[in-house]
Amino acid sequence: MIKINKRLQDSITSLYLRHKYLSIGSALVFLLAIPVYLIFSPGTYKVTTRFAVKTGQDPENVIKDLKSTALLQQVIHQLPVQVAYYEEKSTGNTEISNDSLPIRFVFLNSHAVSSPVDLKIFVIDNHQYKILKDRTFTYFDFDEPVKLYSFAQFKIIKGPAFKITDEPINIRVYSDDNLLEEYGENLDAEFIGEDHKMIELSFTGKSAKKGRDFLNKLVDIYHKSGNISSVPNVPANSDRETIHHVKYEVAILKLKIAKFEDQQTLLMNSGGSAAKADSKESGSNGTSTKQKLAAIKDSISKFNILLRSKQLEYSTLSKK
Repeated sequence: MIKINKRLQDSITSLYLRHKYLSIGSALVFLLAIPVYLIFSPGTYKVTTRFAVKTGQDPENVIKDLKSTALLQQVIHQLPVQVAYYEEKSTGNTEISNDSLPIRFVFLNSHAVSSPVDLKIFVIDNHQYKILKDRTFTYFDFDEPVKLYSFAQFKIIKGPAFKITDEPINIRVYSDDNLLEEYGENLDAEFIGEDHKMIELSFTGKSAKKGRDFLNKLVDIYHKSGNISSVPNVPANSDRETIHHVKYEVAILKLKIAKFEDQQTLLMNSGGSAAKADSKESGSNGTSTKQKLAAIKDSISKFNILLRSKQLEYSTLSKK
């Protein structure tokens, strides 16, 4: 058994106790920094799907059809991508999902936008809202037809998560040309295998959900045209979503292990004073220092096994 010099041991314990709040504070800052980075760091998602094409089709023509303007335009017009909603946060504009919209923008006629149009809207009460344009507010009622801009007539209605707030809701209306360029540039298609019977579609963008919806709709429309032998059994999915989650789990496991190791070190360094207190502790709550150390050691072992498993999972996903 290794014996620790009593004076050195007391010095270490005293030093730890004097600076324990600094140590705890540093650990908390590190703990908070990981989820903040994972949540707010800009992410790019690659969503993929595969399906079988009919025998005898020319690979080049299939890829040309899948990336054609005509097909992309059909997909875009059947998806809610022409209007995007954002809320202002300290980290920048954050897009609001469709089921969390406080308000909705609705076209009242066919629109023709040559370039993106931005609206800044403030909800006043249950009946009214105001639009900021050229540093001037214009007031409207919900469901009232608006012809404020030259590109289209529209109205603003209450959304599924309507609320009255002082913060503005930023709306961006995209043109067909913008959307065709964006989705066309980020769409890839390639045949897999020597027999050229399977094709893989992938879409890269900032929203995994939008990528999934886009690929699933594209495959659905292409399938209805009779060019696909069968619809994919597995819908479009994003590997990066899984990678992001596993990376977060690895970081949390490392923090938990470090926390238990700190507790283990503190108990071991407390040495004689802890041993003297064992009889009192075991008499009052039935838990001795040895039992605590055994429990901590067991926890560290279990977390290390789980950590190695998650690290292997992360490594496998990263190689895809």
